[in-house]
Amino acid sequence: MKNNIDYPPLEVFCTTYFDELQNREKILCTDENLKHLKKEKTNGVYVLYNANDELIYAGESKNIFDRIYNHHRRGNGSELLNKIKEYNEFKSINEAKSYFSTCYIQYIEVKYGRSELEEYIIQIKDPPFNNYKKKQNKTSK
Repeated sequence: MKNNIDYPPLEVFCTTYFDELQNREKILCTDENLKHLKKEKTNGVYVLYNANDELIYAGESKNIFDRIYNHHRRGNGSELLNKIKEYNEFKSINEAKSYFSTCYIQYIEVKYGRSELEEYIIQIKDPPFNNYKKKQNKTSK
């Protein structure tokens, strides 16, 4: 059975969703906000901005808020917090958590094409925490 759905080209899909994502509300990554958001179950893509409004990370998940909450709460078990700690040369994971609490997230619900949209954002914006280990490995060779 042939699927008769006419999907837009991937680049059109990605640019359209990314433009919409950038117009969404930015939510401060405080404990209170993240606890409230954790109750929602949303498939999609999220981006993280630092206090200077620079896009520093892009991610996708079947449950965005659970993922963000876990980044914040897991401490040493969070790959993102460890990247923040190393990149900023913080002495402790608690410093990375404090930094994370000053960041903002934006998100958009995307059921299909999450990984493609995430990769598109990473390619055009080059967020430092998505590519930190890759860049670190290239400079050490």
